[in-house]
Amino acid sequence: MRLLYSFNLSIFEDELFMTENSTTIKRMAHLLKSGATMLDKVCPKCHVPLFKLKSGEVICPSCGQRFVIVQSEEEEIKVYIDEALKELERLLTAKIYKINSEIRQTEKLTDLSEIMKSIYEILKVIELSRSIRKRHDYESKTRES
Repeated sequence: MRLLYSFNLSIFEDELFMTENSTTIKRMAHLLKSGATMLDKVCPKCHVPLFKLKSGEVICPSCGQRFVIVQSEEEEIKVYIDEALKELERLLTAKIYKINSEIRQTEKLTDLSEIMKSIYEILKVIELSRSIRKRHDYESKTRES
């Protein structure tokens, strides 16, 4: 069984964990009270027990780093691919928001047409990314059955 860092932001960016007086012990107690499970694995950085939240996420109560626990090298690769595709989708979605402001300022129909082509291409890539992630998720679930 391997432990992988997640690419998501730290859970402690949440206001709940941003207070200066909050200690690791208090965080651990809070996690337990909220239904999280303490695992037999420790954070490689802090050497503090990791917790599995009700949502299934695994976090370190000290540094807030998120982890993914995998059983095999194949599963590890799939996790990295899934995280990379999620990040790609986030970046492309942000680009669409940026392009929206360009649309508001565009007056020429030819310029608008080019912008719409760009949006269409971005949406195709997002759709492809999501279909790949769904296929990987489906394959994982059918192997578990």
